[in-house]
Amino acid sequence: MQPEENPLTPTHRAGHGRLRTIVALALAASVLAACGGSDAADDPATDDTAAATTVAEQSAEETTADETADATADDAAMEETATDDAAESEAAAPTGTWDGPDPVATLDARMDELGAVFGQPLSPEAVAPLFEIHADFPYPADPINGVARSWERDLRITDEIRINEIRAIGLEPAADEAVFDAVVAEVEAAAGRWARSSSQRQELINDLYTADGADGGTDRLVYHGRTDPAPEEPTTQIEVESLPTEIPEPAWAAALPSLEGGELVTVAEGRGRAADFGDPPSYDGRIEIRWFYPAERLPDLEAYLASGVVEAAGFTVVEGRLSNFIARVDVEAGDWAGIAGISEVSVDGEVIGHHLSWFLTRGAPA
Repeated sequence: MQPEENPLTPTHRAGHGRLRTIVALALAASVLAACGGSDAADDPATDDTAAATTVAEQSAEETTADETADATADDAAMEETATDDAAESEAAAPTGTWDGPDPVATLDARMDELGAVFGQPLSPEAVAPLFEIHADFPYPADPINGVARSWERDLRITDEIRINEIRAIGLEPAADEAVFDAVVAEVEAAAGRWARSSSQRQELINDLYTADGADGGTDRLVYHGRTDPAPEEPTTQIEVESLPTEIPEPAWAAALPSLEGGELVTVAEGRGRAADFGDPPSYDGRIEIRWFYPAERLPDLEAYLASGVVEAAGFTVVEGRLSNFIARVDVEAGDWAGIAGISEVSVDGEVIGHHLSWFLTRGAPA
């Protein structure tokens, strides 16, 4: 952008110098006129006047030359300043680029896969395209109205890798004690490997079932429901818990910007009336993903989030709310909205690193 013209730029100052030269010459002519306009040949002061005029002209020319030199120097200084300002502006501009897949198309495609099982009676075969559930449990054959799955590593445990996985299936009817009791009776009558370990019959109806796992561990299955669920919350839900040894990276993770070198520690996805107990509803779509970075990489994370890569990926940054994130951007893309942010990870009061997190929902109330 060209600088705005200033009436006191060096160019105008050089013009003032030339004007002063003309004025000096005019003053010299005035001196001649004041002497009566005598002929130069007859006036003894003519030689002195001519000499004075010559001196005035030389002085004016020297002044003009000096001011022209000053103007040239000022012009060069202004050009150098403009160049420096442009360089600083370019350095401050976001430089993030993105060559990953389109986030809206990628996330929408995954939600279509999750929703394909809706309306089918619950069975291991019905949910097989998404994940496995135990084939030997007497599930209620109610229509599916939600699915969710999550993995989370417990960073408080340092002597081993502890990952908790939950596969949740939402069912159509509201929680009914009679239905829960019927499942208990069927499990007890089968006298198989499953047994009810704990039970609750209040606002929340919960039955925890456990069984000896093939790997020597314990299989856990929770059948729970809410007698008065809030809108979008699960009504009745089956949750299958397990302890895998790794967290698989979902295909949609490639559509969300993340700094290289992070460890994947949390993945969650869901749609409909199913969600991990205590988590937000899944609405018409929900994803969450989190990478862990050592504490010394905080400056890299902050620079990455501010680089413009979020916008380059196709998200619109919108005005957000205050939060306990170190850095956070609120984003929208298509029907999706949520946050990308950096937060501290502490164990026993000591900061051990930071998370880069994405949390997005589709169809959630504004």
